[in-house]
Amino acid sequence: MKLLTYYTGLILSILVFQFSFSQTTIEGKVTDQNNQPLFGANIVIQNTYSGTTTDEEGNFTLQTSTALPLTLEVSYIGFGTQSIKVENDEQNEAFLNFIGQKTEVSWIDHNGTAQKINYHVPNNNQCKNCHINGKEITPIGPTAAQLNGKFKTLSEDITQLEFFAQHNRLEGLPPNQLIPQFAVWDDPHTGSLEERAKAYLDINCAHCHQPKGSAKNSGLDLRFTQIDLRKRGVFKPPVAAGKGSGNLEYSIVPGHPEQSILLYRIDNTEPGIMMPEIGRSINHNEGVDLISEYIKNLTLVGSD
Repeated sequence: MKLLTYYTGLILSILVFQFSFSQTTIEGKVTDQNNQPLFGANIVIQNTYSGTTTDEEGNFTLQTSTALPLTLEVSYIGFGTQSIKVENDEQNEAFLNFIGQKTEVSWIDHNGTAQKINYHVPNNNQCKNCHINGKEITPIGPTAAQLNGKFKTLSEDITQLEFFAQHNRLEGLPPNQLIPQFAVWDDPHTGSLEERAKAYLDINCAHCHQPKGSAKNSGLDLRFTQIDLRKRGVFKPPVAAGKGSGNLEYSIVPGHPEQSILLYRIDNTEPGIMMPEIGRSINHNEGVDLISEYIKNLTLVGSD
């Protein structure tokens, strides 16, 4: 048995137990620099399928037949994944960093063309910038409106929320007709152009552009439920002029995407201009086309 503590911004303390039948149990706790437990940190033994995540108290237990020495890969939002070798009694340090990292990402696009980019992993403070809601750090993806859909990998007959409820993963689910549901941005069968564009903006922008988000001072509210057109950006001047506005006057000019700051920023990859400002390295061209078409077809009641 050996207690190993790794000091940096993120602290990993572990106990390693080895038994005669070659079973190794690793118990530990992951905390931040303020000794606060980190919930959901991932711990995986390199080159194996053995892994686990920390609980609400930052604790984890991992059992493996892999004998020492072994390498743990530890990752947490805002930290670059770090390989930590558990090797001998002399070891007492390893490092995780706050500064993010660059990583090469490759994929085959819908046209069958190979694509490759250097993705900039957001650093710790940048992650907080998007995940802040009031004074709390919260997930920005799993909303009811996003989860309320049928997915073939779960069931073709019921929604994902209903599936979770049936399998005791969700409590207090109201009747389905009371649950919001987003249109799918690239599927015209699920909603109108406006509904799909507003859903796209809510999912990609409204975690910051809402009254409790980090961009609340901009006055731009891109939540799907916002019905005030000016707050949604229609003929709304920017709070601060400059590089990010592209010398344009309004966030959205109905009928004129080329005059709209909103489109200018999502169709850009230059730092200080692009929106979202982190978490991407290229434009989402299909999304740009959707928002451009939405603005082009946007009219005001009573206008000519």
